[in-house]
Amino acid sequence: MPKSLTIHVTKGGANSPPPEQWYAVMHDKERYVWGLDYQNEENGYLWREKLPEVYWCPPQHTVTMNKEVQELCYGLFRYGAPSMSESDAKKRYRVIYRTDKAFTNKTGYPTPTFGGPRSDYINMLDLTSEHPKLDKPRFCGGALIRGQEMGGELIVKTIDSNNLPSLDYVIKERLYFTAVSVEVNFASDFNQGMGEPVFIPLISKVPVSYPLKFLRKLPLGYDVEKHDPHQYVV
Repeated sequence: MPKSLTIHVTKGGANSPPPEQWYAVMHDKERYVWGLDYQNEENGYLWREKLPEVYWCPPQHTVTMNKEVQELCYGLFRYGAPSMSESDAKKRYRVIYRTDKAFTNKTGYPTPTFGGPRSDYINMLDLTSEHPKLDKPRFCGGALIRGQEMGGELIVKTIDSNNLPSLDYVIKERLYFTAVSVEVNFASDFNQGMGEPVFIPLISKVPVSYPLKFLRKLPLGYDVEKHDPHQYVV
């Protein structure tokens, strides 16, 4: 028999998984102050003030918003803005994914003067028309992401649009981000949330990556519940 037996137990218990490594997507101001980007822009980090602070992940591709993806997008919107009336929420969902907006450039729901009809299973409109599409895999500054480091890139963990999980799983795994716009001293929420956050799914059709130099590697055990996607860390 062995003379002694040592058992190593982590804080969460013997069967707890190791803490996940999270990364925060740098805001425009952080990239500018740290000399990583926008040095040649006339207005520096404010080159797109008041506009959506979006970044896209290669390889570039579209994600079709079929009925299931639309329901996921709407479910996340309602999760972020639970106090909004159902009628308002459905109208504002349609604006978020309009063809002139950040996540569905020329591939979303039409404006009164631009774009053709697209299927809308939330408002039950144009169901025989082409589906809208997310035009690129995107997230916003301040987003929390994770994945696998490979060279100078992070292979980002995303929702696989070919094998869509439940809304509950997406929320539990935090496979979404807050939509924000650029301001001088902070990032602001999209106004479609009427004072509540607008959550967008972190989704792609194929694996995507993002440069590590534009990510803040957070401490192991970082409390994601206390993360503020609006704050500039400079």
